[in-house]
Amino acid sequence: NDSEQELFINNHSLKDQIRSKEITSQVSGISSLNEIRKFLVSEQKKIGEKGGLVAEGRDIGTAVFPNADLKIFLTASIDERAKRRKLELELKGKKKIDFVEIKNEIQKRDLQDSTRKISPLKKAKDAYEINTDGLTINEVCEKIINLFNTKIPKELEI
Repeated sequence: NDSEQELFINNHSLKDQIRSKEITSQVSGISSLNEIRKFLVSEQKKIGEKGGLVAEGRDIGTAVFPNADLKIFLTASIDERAKRRKLELELKGKKKIDFVEIKNEIQKRDLQDSTRKISPLKKAKDAYEINTDGLTINEVCEKIINLFNTKIPKELEI
């Protein structure tokens, strides 16, 4: 998919490695370290200073951009998320993917993220929740665009 984000370190693409089981299993532990969280939140806030930004993340609406004009909290059931992750891995050529293992990893990460002391995963009080179970990417995008068009005033035409 050409629309995927790329991550480079020293001109070396880490696109495949960043979503590997070895990396994703470590994300919650690393992201809960106070020094790392403080640094990354500070950097994200600098990027968003001028506005006009669309950002996603588990604490974007609560810790990083608490004053955002529009906050959307996307949810999906554990089964739906595990099904999507399994399909993603299969499309990348992975064989013998254990659905129950994927589901358990997602539940474990959710628990770690929602109970960490620093910037826990939680829905901001003023965020609009969209459950994406059974929806296509285009259907989710349509819901987000409709919400945006309803909640954000149109800019003045010059």
